[in-house]
Amino acid sequence: IEREFLALGEPAEVFIRQGAAAGMTMLPKEIGEIVDDILPAHGPELVAKAVARAARFGRFRAADVRSILAIGTALPEPAAAGDAVVVALPTAEVRSFDAYAMENLA
Repeated sequence: IEREFLALGEPAEVFIRQGAAAGMTMLPKEIGEIVDDILPAHGPELVAKAVARAARFGRFRAADVRSILAIGTALPEPAAAGDAVVVALPTAEVRSFDAYAMENLA
């Protein structure tokens, strides 16, 4: 089972290394579930991407990989902060709070 998992490439190696470093004592069981249940259903390419994302965020359970696959392509990709977005917005008329009194809202 471990060889099948490692056939996913570098994401699988990182997943195992980081999972072991995090003290995941049930990692072999989780890998077995990924290989036996998830891999046949989704294929190696998608599972490798999901495993890489799971390791990136410190998630080492088969259920985490399954959740990543369930969300599909809607996953946000965190990015480094860039320049501030400056947008020219129209100005609004400045009114006093009295303009919002109930009797003035007719």
